[in-house]
Amino acid sequence: MRFVSFARLPWPDCAVQLMSYSDAAPEFPGTHGSGFFVRNSDRVFLVTARHCLGKIGDDLSEVAARLMIPIVPPTTPKTLAADDYVHFRSVGRATVNNNTGEFLGGIQGDLDLIALEVFDHRPGAITQLLPRCVILPPLGEWFERTLELFASNSEEPLLRVRGFPTEGTEGNIDYDRLHMVTQGVELIGRHTGVGPYPHTRSITIVDGTPEWDLDGMSGGPVYMRVSGDRFALVGLALNGVFPILHFAAVECLTRAVQMC
Repeated sequence: MRFVSFARLPWPDCAVQLMSYSDAAPEFPGTHGSGFFVRNSDRVFLVTARHCLGKIGDDLSEVAARLMIPIVPPTTPKTLAADDYVHFRSVGRATVNNNTGEFLGGIQGDLDLIALEVFDHRPGAITQLLPRCVILPPLGEWFERTLELFASNSEEPLLRVRGFPTEGTEGNIDYDRLHMVTQGVELIGRHTGVGPYPHTRSITIVDGTPEWDLDGMSGGPVYMRVSGDRFALVGLALNGVFPILHFAAVECLTRAVQMC
């Protein structure tokens, strides 16, 4: 495959586990899916599936304000202060107008995509996040052209997805000890065509991959090898039941972020 300017070598540590607290019980934070950082010009966004933050009609900005995502993931046990977490400037929800007759999402044209713009609330916060960001393709159509290339050879590409499943890892929250462990996984699957909606695609996890619970993988990045050890973003995981996972294609994700 020819050189892709937005491919990364190596693939960055972009994926994060979403965790937030409730105003009713701030001492008992909980996890609710995955997300990842993307870069669009000099702006940084956390993107995830809308359902990871709440239902249609919920005030998602309230949940975003309570997210507990470290700017720099601790490598040793450490107590974090409020300034150690990522802060967000705005929350953008991707929808389509169903009056056009083009039904791309669920209720109210929901595409199940959210882009939260990172706020540089302390000097150097965004600078510290940039090495972890995926470079967002200026035009998402490149993935569609890549699929056509594979199809011309009667093949389907292998794709990868990263996230934080709720079961099957050593990740847990010990409320008594005020201690949290996160552990992500990488799954490999083969592209199998259009998903439940026109803006989605599907992959089937390849044989030999441990049967991870896909609950919690929503919002994670889906990417593919383009040459050597260079990888490029192809979408955002939405839902599925093992071994099938559906994701929003990168073209839709690129447009959603650019509209923010």
